Amino acid sequence: MACATDPSMCDMNLIMVAELRVSSWPPRWQWRRRTPQEAGVATAIVPKPASVTLVDQSDKFVFKPLLYELLNGGVQPWEVAPRFTELLAPTKVNFIQAKVESIDASAGAETTEDDQAGSITLANGHVVEYDWLILALGAVTRTDVVPGAMEHAIPFATLEDALKVDQQLRLLESAALRSTPQIPIQVSILIVSGDTVMTESPEGQREEALKVLKSRGVNLVCGERVKELHETSSYSDDAEPRKLVEIELEDSSVVTSDLVLWTAGQSPVVPTTVRGEVGTYGLPLADKGEAVTDQFLRVVRYPNVFALGDAACVEDADGVPLPATAQVAFQAADYAAWNVWASVNKRPLLPFRYQHLGDMMALGAADAAVALPVGDITLSGPSATLLRRAAYLYRQPTPQHAAKVAFSWLTRPLADVLSS
Repeated sequence: MACATDPSMCDMNLIMVAELRVSSWPPRWQWRRRTPQEAGVATAIVPKPASVTLVDQSDKFVFKPLLYELLNGGVQPWEVAPRFTELLAPTKVNFIQAKVESIDASAGAETTEDDQAGSITLANGHVVEYDWLILALGAVTRTDVVPGAMEHAIPFATLEDALKVDQQLRLLESAALRSTPQIPIQVSILIVSGDTVMTESPEGQREEALKVLKSRGVNLVCGERVKELHETSSYSDDAEPRKLVEIELEDSSVVTSDLVLWTAGQSPVVPTTVRGEVGTYGLPLADKGEAVTDQFLRVVRYPNVFALGDAACVEDADGVPLPATAQVAFQAADYAAWNVWASVNKRPLLPFRYQHLGDMMALGAADAAVALPVGDITLSGPSATLLRRAAYLYRQPTPQHAAKVAFSWLTRPLADVLSS
């Protein structure tokens, strides 16, 4: 399923474009337990030199499943977002920090050893040629769909978003403690559509989430759509004016808040221009804007371009589009790594087969809900937290970083006791 040999055993230039960090890198072909024999693929390989390049607009790899825990102190920034230079230090992978502007590709033709398959143009004007390209550019939060959302709400999708939210929460907590009388802090969740939260999640998880939200006094506004956001102020005799955000709903009711997090939808990031031999045209896109892929994760009509994660429309064995989750992206990364190696070495490609491994979510610093993949079983509480942490520890981008994170998690409780 994943290439079980060293990446230096191929002769092509591979570029991994991962601007928004949805997939693990370096590829896990160096430490996967499953071998090519287990996948039913021959292993005869002719060693050839290779050049592998990673392009990302950030200098850090962001492990998004743990991003939320930056807000409750469960993790530290370096654990969630290690630098690419640190992760790639043991490898020969070249790293370029830049934004991709466009792709030049030849549709409908396999690469040869004499000809480059295409190139990518970076925002700084530099051009990088490739023989094989993996697109994993992720998605961006859509704040342009409702007036005022871009100006008065904070998205929650990147490391910068999480750090900004954390800073705003600290400022609000400090202001609340200084005020006389103290300003109450209340959380309201606005559901864009549906009668409850997490409509696509397992029932056990949804029940656990509702239970926790209720126990913490969270006010749920369900079945409503946001019409507009605008800024207002609140005044009192003994305190400075508070800048607030008014959230107007379609039923004309208004909810006032100090801080608004915007998670109402995302747009896939796919390069809009592909210049080929017959003119300028775009990659084939699905209804939501993702690149359309075949069963081997290759972009349709572009056999040398692979796509995965939020930027790709990936289907299961029955042709049903899979959700844009980290679990799907993780598994697709293994297949993409193998299929690039197989393409270079003229070996059979493996059709992507997704295996659902359950659902996990954090409900606090020491609380979580894990829906197991068999039966209708949902674990909650500290045991679910430990299981979730163990799973994400295994999914860290490199064994070296996983070891550092594990040591930090094991020693932090002792450090907290000693510091107190």
